[in-house]
Amino acid sequence: MPDIQAVLARLFELVPRDSIRSVYRGGIVDGSSLSDLDIIIVVAGDPRAVHRVSRHLGLGIDVRGVFSSSDFLSRAPYFPYASIECVYGIDESVAFADARSGPRDLLKLACLFHTGFMRSFYPLVSDARTSSLEALRALNDFAYVSELLGSIPADVSAYCDRVREARGRHPLIDSAEALLLLRQGIDMAWRVAEILNDRLKDAWSVSYPPYVSSGREWTLFVPASSEDCRLLTDRLGRLSRLCRIAYLPLGFQAIHTDDPFAREYAARNLSPYPGFLPRIKWLIKMCVAFPLYCRLWLSDIYSVFSPYEAFSVRRATETYAEGQYLIPAEAAAFEACGSGHDARILDIGCGAGRTTFALWNAGYSAVTAIDADRRLIARAKGTASPERASSFISADALDIGTLFPDGAFDILLFSYNGIDYLFPETRRSDFFRIAFAKLTRGGYLIFSSHNFLCANRAYAAMYARNLLAILSGRNYLCASHSFGRLLTYFSRPSAVVREAESHGFVIHRIVPNVSPFFPFRDPFPYYAFRKP
Repeated sequence: MPDIQAVLARLFELVPRDSIRSVYRGGIVDGSSLSDLDIIIVVAGDPRAVHRVSRHLGLGIDVRGVFSSSDFLSRAPYFPYASIECVYGIDESVAFADARSGPRDLLKLACLFHTGFMRSFYPLVSDARTSSLEALRALNDFAYVSELLGSIPADVSAYCDRVREARGRHPLIDSAEALLLLRQGIDMAWRVAEILNDRLKDAWSVSYPPYVSSGREWTLFVPASSEDCRLLTDRLGRLSRLCRIAYLPLGFQAIHTDDPFAREYAARNLSPYPGFLPRIKWLIKMCVAFPLYCRLWLSDIYSVFSPYEAFSVRRATETYAEGQYLIPAEAAAFEACGSGHDARILDIGCGAGRTTFALWNAGYSAVTAIDADRRLIARAKGTASPERASSFISADALDIGTLFPDGAFDILLFSYNGIDYLFPETRRSDFFRIAFAKLTRGGYLIFSSHNFLCANRAYAAMYARNLLAILSGRNYLCASHSFGRLLTYFSRPSAVVREAESHGFVIHRIVPNVSPFFPFRDPFPYYAFRKP
């Protein structure tokens, strides 16, 4: 890396010293000869005069911008660096420091995944002509991991140290060792993506998120694990190498949050490059990305969809975090069962306790509640009294098979269509089997389920969007919510009754949400089944 003092001396040969207000060095300096020197120049007068000569500073010197003082202060928070350092003049980088925070650092690292990381690694690994220089330059992305991600697991930290050590040994490191590091870099990049995904979902909320990003590089967002996103990306093979398209889990939708800083940062750092040729490349990639997007939602989603991923975004937590009430159909279902207030109740998919608190308020004392979302359970515990906080358990619906003994409950409540998000269908069948075992004889299973016979306007539009899935005989259709898309089980009421009865239940009562013209106007009736 060029010496900064030599660069400053060359700069002052080209322009008068008094025209330069300050000079900043951007990025992370790891002491490697492979690091470019990114500098930002703040001038006292007209930036154009300095900008014309800045290209003559020498090789390995990347002038990222020449700004007036006011322009620098407005742009500094959006520089794609982990840090910047004033190397000459008046230090005004407090504007940059103000932009450093946990959530914003996560967003900056997420943006690197939208432009670099494994997108850069795949083409290099597949090219037999890749040199150790190219491999080690690409691995510079890992220099940002510990700086922007904060605490990182030991294996990620050890790999970052190995990259730093290898870059420091260049040019003595041979191509075979550098390429091995690069191959391992793909594995480690997906490992970092998994960690970053979880933290992004905690930090940023996105309403009505898009599932494709057409920024500098095309990205498809998938409600699936990082491992499955990698499988989809790897499957692209040559397309991934040529078009740099990647599948990423939902946390990376954070670049589309409504937060003003996030929107501005993404606009400045992820927008396509200007110019005719970059625009043509972008359009070619779009022609590849669009069929992949269609294939994702027509077929791929049925092999990788994860309801945990879909419900774990922050917006979903916010959606299900408020209220303490039973809707009329829920109250009517409990009344139809005729159980006393001493009934042992398990509230499955309780969220932040909407139905749990309502049952307590109605006089039911023996209520246990579970939900797979740890954040919703934490909120419910915080709302409950100390003696009742332990009634909330973070667990999946199928975990009740091992959490509780057989015959432990008089009523199982799976409210607000939660049963329809058990995916794939084998998990839904497993739930009926487990629920039957956990109920005492004469106990009740109460749940609601989406009604395929409903013909209201919202359902009609959803059916139109899922026409191919319906024609192919799929029960799971893609339904949109404020926090994203979910594969949702739809069935006729008669089919729901047959399904439960096949596991030993007996229908006790169907409680409509909308009585007139049932079932053709009721989106999700409630069912009460009895264990004989």
